[in-house]
Amino acid sequence: MNVRTVLGAGIAVTLAAFGFLAWGAWLTAKSFESVSNVELELQRNVGTIVHLDEVLTMSARMGAATGDRRWEARYRKYEPELDKAIKGAMALAPDAAAATAETDAANVALIELENQSFERSRAGDAEGARKVLFSDEYERQKAIYAKGASQTNAAIERKIDSELIKHRQNALLLSIGAAFALVMLSLGWIMVLRFLRRTEDSRRQAEQEALSARATATAKEKEMEIAAKIQTQILPREPNVTGASVAAAMVPASEVGGDYYEVIPVEDGSWIAIGDVSGHGISAGVVMLMVQSAFASIVRQDPHIAPSRAVDILNRTLFENLRRRLRSDDHVTLTVLRYYPDGRLVWAGAHEDMLVFRAQSGSCERLRTPGTWIGAVENVGRATVDSSAELRPGDVLVLHTDGITEAPRGGERFGMDRLQAVVEGAARGSAESVRAAVVSELSGWMDRQEDDFTVVVVKHGVEAAPSVAA
Repeated sequence: MNVRTVLGAGIAVTLAAFGFLAWGAWLTAKSFESVSNVELELQRNVGTIVHLDEVLTMSARMGAATGDRRWEARYRKYEPELDKAIKGAMALAPDAAAATAETDAANVALIELENQSFERSRAGDAEGARKVLFSDEYERQKAIYAKGASQTNAAIERKIDSELIKHRQNALLLSIGAAFALVMLSLGWIMVLRFLRRTEDSRRQAEQEALSARATATAKEKEMEIAAKIQTQILPREPNVTGASVAAAMVPASEVGGDYYEVIPVEDGSWIAIGDVSGHGISAGVVMLMVQSAFASIVRQDPHIAPSRAVDILNRTLFENLRRRLRSDDHVTLTVLRYYPDGRLVWAGAHEDMLVFRAQSGSCERLRTPGTWIGAVENVGRATVDSSAELRPGDVLVLHTDGITEAPRGGERFGMDRLQAVVEGAARGSAESVRAAVVSELSGWMDRQEDDFTVVVVKHGVEAAPSVAA
């Protein structure tokens, strides 16, 4: 074998090896790029699905509450985008098709119910429109939708993890081939050095991102600490209601939300309020401070004001601050209630149903709050009405936030029925015993706390020392 033959063979092997390594590196880069693009697109679709579901629900409910056709126009604008996002997730992640199909079916059912609500609203049947959006079927479909979205997200994450494992395996094989080839091929070192340089750049970028993430987490923790202080320190220290005993508790979650309650004694009874700010963290604490200070000012200036009028004034103030000054999309669910020592109740606003335990029958009834959110639109006067009821001696009024009824355990929620059962079991005791029973039962039932929860208990005809827990 002469030199030319060996040299030719060496050149041929060198070129073949270089070509193989270059081809493998190109395939790995394309694979990683493809996985990254699919992951980014899937994450965008899942985020869009969750966001647009809330947009459609809020638009439908605000349309039903206010009768304003602009909410329906807003709904029509975003409905096709939600359907497009769901179909996009199904196309990008076939492994998640079953879960996405469940989400899609629930979305179709929700759209049908929301269209029924819009039809009734256009026909002037505002009450019927609201009933559709607060019906058990609507809530059931919402739960199915949320479950399907969660399963879709889990399936997508599994798919991405699988693709990344394949990518890492391909990269390992390529590295082994490169290590062997570099012993014989000087030109191979150029590719290896480039690869190492890219790896080092990626490592440095990862370290920088980790440092940035830690700094963000620290800032978030400080924000949560401030928000928690705001949330707890403005609560009533000793809620005292003439003609009744009062017990209240608010248990914040780690991700501070915006639960709020208030008890303000006046000459003839007391004002009681309970609500929840849509946002989280320091912004929710600031909004809660606005609500607390404005409400206290309104009812102290005019203790005999109608609850609906108080809500209307409070809404105008909050709308001005949130929408026009802060440019914020937050809103507040709020019920304000006037309690009289003779047992009369008058309330207005929109929040969770209130429970009243009737001492005579030994069972609870639910009092609806047929109003609308505050801070979302400038004028809620037409949608805000006064409702009334009467307590008899021994009756117990229970107000709460959705952190109780929506507390999770696996795929199940605590719900109003369980809350009602707890109240009925403890209502023969003191207001404090009812509060303690609700907090104890809920804490033992849920497997994790996702949201703040608040309960306010008023036992009519039994005056006692006030009780507060936070």
